[in-house]
Amino acid sequence: MTDMTMRQKGSGKFILGCFLGFFALICAVDGLFVYTAIHTNTGVVTEQAYEKGLAYNDTLSRAQNQPDIRNESSYSNGVFRWTLSDLENAPINSAKVNVLFFRPVKDGYDFELPLAYKGNGVYEAKVDFPLQGLWTAKLNAKWNSKQYQTQTNFIVK
Repeated sequence: MTDMTMRQKGSGKFILGCFLGFFALICAVDGLFVYTAIHTNTGVVTEQAYEKGLAYNDTLSRAQNQPDIRNESSYSNGVFRWTLSDLENAPINSAKVNVLFFRPVKDGYDFELPLAYKGNGVYEAKVDFPLQGLWTAKLNAKWNSKQYQTQTNFIVK
């Protein structure tokens, strides 16, 4: 009986050790998740979200009052190209065109470039992106007291 009593006392310590070890493992993994979340995400999704929300009706109004045009954008071989024409396929010439490039998944790599006019409604610039992956281009064109804005997503390889 003494052996049985010793086994029962030993098994109680073993079960307690397993129980405490399990919760220690859970706490360690949760701590790793918290550390990773704090150090990898800025927490900011949209800068000045409240002000942009208040101005949302103005944003919708500007979008509805844009001129009707045809536009096509592309990125290949390090060159970003945007072609602009009216609804009758007449090219839109001598516009002032800017593009804001940003990464939707990571802050800190946004930059803006003007696109040079190449003729026949084509505007382009050679772009050296700091990272591969998904990028968004916010395109803005101004000509003859008109303004047109759009955005497009593309992948840099």
